[in-house]
Amino acid sequence: MLDSLTQTASALSDPTRLRLLAAVIDAPSATGEVCVCDLTDLVDLAPSTVSKHLSILRDAGLIEGRKDGRWMHYRANRNPEARALRDALDWVRLAKATDKQLLADATRIRTIVCTAEPGRCCTTAAPDAKGARPRVLFLCTGNSCRSQMAEGWARRLKPDLIDAHSAGTTPQGLNPLAVKVMREVGIDISRATSKRPEDIGVPFDLVITVCDSARESCPILPGAPRTIHVGFDDPPHLARNAASEDEALTHYRRIRDEIRAFVQTLPESIQTTQEHTHAQSNTPVRS
Repeated sequence: MLDSLTQTASALSDPTRLRLLAAVIDAPSATGEVCVCDLTDLVDLAPSTVSKHLSILRDAGLIEGRKDGRWMHYRANRNPEARALRDALDWVRLAKATDKQLLADATRIRTIVCTAEPGRCCTTAAPDAKGARPRVLFLCTGNSCRSQMAEGWARRLKPDLIDAHSAGTTPQGLNPLAVKVMREVGIDISRATSKRPEDIGVPFDLVITVCDSARESCPILPGAPRTIHVGFDDPPHLARNAASEDEALTHYRRIRDEIRAFVQTLPESIQTTQEHTHAQSNTPVRS
């Protein structure tokens, strides 16, 4: 009982999650569900961030998720077993009637859902369509270092050309030294989260594996997106015998700059290259 209460309280402790839960409750669609794309439009955050919040709400038992083709759809838990969950859902319903933000969200989500073109979620433009950005996933093992750097660079350097995301086959949490060297070049990845590809909740046009381990264990993703490999050395492994943090950071900075050089070539380089492998040492990888 105590664990359930703690998990529920934690799930409801974030304002964005409260907004998402309120939007999912009594969803204005015929099925009582809301697509992740509509919720992304509502809170105006990256799909990966929205999907992470929804995953926390789902793990707490407050919402249920269902995959329809390549997209996730969510609805409030209709039969919560724990009283704490029932009380939490009732409390959010009451809050929707008085809170200004939640009232505005209720109007906006109704507009988003009810005015969307039929099949909008399933008819995302192909990556070569005029004006469309390819949705690219940078994949590594832990989603802690190299893939996070790649996403950060892509969002900074190519925001109009690439819809960039990152994930890991076995998420391990952000590497603080990766955060530090990215901050040195004016890119803040400290609020990013380590996640699996399925946690993001959107389909991808291209998957770029940035470590050998992820290349070998790359999951089969919905829509069978094209996959290429662009490997980079593992900074934590290179820095394992460093005598100081300053010495360790030299390895992180080198890989950071190499990843930047690769991202600078996108998307042109991936339109013609089937397989591109960056020179790397035969070392274990963890990123």
